Parts: sequence; structure tokens; C-alpha cells
Amino acid sequence: MEAPPYAPPKKNRTTTVVWVIVGISALCCVCLIAMCGGGYKFFTSVGIPMAECSMNIESLRDGVVGYAQKHDGKLPSAATWKKDIWPYYTKSFESRASSQRKTSPFQPVDQNGAWLCKVSDKDTTAIVYNSDIAGKKLDDLKPDAVFVFEAPSGTPDHEAYTRQDPTKSPDLILGNRRGWLLARATGDTQLLTPDGKETPVRTNSRQNTVQIHTTS
Repeated sequence: MEAPPYAPPKKNRTTTVVWVIVGISALCCVCLIAMCGGGYKFFTSVGIPMAECSMNIESLRDGVVGYAQKHDGKLPSAATWKKDIWPYYTKSFESRASSQRKTSPFQPVDQNGAWLCKVSDKDTTAIVYNSDIAGKKLDDLKPDAVFVFEAPSGTPDHEAYTRQDPTKSPDLILGNRRGWLLARATGDTQLLTPDGKETPVRTNSRQNTVQIHTTS
């Protein structure tokens, strides 16, 4: 029996925007203002890297989809995905950055290097293509299929997706964990939080923030 055509899920409009980085930064400023601008340091060393990571992962997902749309619906192979999607990824990333701000603070991945997320001044995580979808037809995948995901540093750039342990995700503040980022077939980047839930994440390069949307 022929599989039904792929249809993007409807967006949930009942969302409450939580300005996570702004809120946390304000709290840090109140608590650490006497400690040489601790809130600002947190904002620049944690907030902006998380927003950049989210934008890159979502743009890379768009690159995978863009490649498939130009190749009879077939997704790129695991071995060549980085080269295959590069022009589609850069188009998406540049569009996201320039649509909100002429000079974006967010940087694209390195075309010739490892594709990483910077999570602090010293630490990085890996950006990984889900090899389970490689070479398949876009229309044959479920809307919730994971395309690109964040994983611990040292993970290969393509492997089968497995749910990452949120308790081992990057530090947020005072030993708390922020969770792992991932991008499904459509929609915003998702954050797998330490309590095991997923919530949509949206970057705002005009205000250098990450917005987390929760259903009301």
C-alpha cells in the first residue's frame, strides 16, 4: 500500500514565550553585579552559544530537506551529507541571521572542520546527522523523525539517533544542565530538558536570545 504523502504538522499557536536567556541574565545581574558583571559574562559565554547552536542545528536540518527536494526526495547519504547539504545549509543560515539583524553574533559551522556547538569558552558538543534516515525518501519519513541532533563531544558526525542522557548535557549555571538540542523533520529546534521533556526553542538574533515555547 502506497504511503500517504508527507505533510508537515500544524503549528501549535497556544504558546507562551519564555525569554529564558534574558530572564536568567537579569537574575545573574542582580545576584552577581558586585562580582564584576557576572550576569553579562553568563549571557555571553552560555546564552549566545546556545542560541548559535540552535540556529545551526535547525539550518542544517533545513539543508538536509533542501537537498532532498532537489534530488527527487532522496535524503543525503551519511558518508557525504556534509558536502551534499552545504549550499542549502548556508542559504538557510544566512536567511535566518540576516532576516533579523544586519550583523548577527551567530557563526555558521566550519565547512572544512568538525561541526560543533560551542557551549562555553572551553567546551564543545558534536552536531550529528541521524544515519537512520540517510538515503531514504523524505515522503516516507514520519513528521517527528529526528534529522540532526546534538551529542557529546567526540561523537561521529553521523550515527543512528538515540535519546541523549539529559543529565550529561552541557552545564547551564551552578551545576544545572540545559539539556540537548535536536531538529525533527519540521518546526523549531527542540530542547530535550533534564526532566526528559521536549520543548520548542527559537532563536532571536536581533535580541541575542533563546526563546523556549511551552503550551498553555
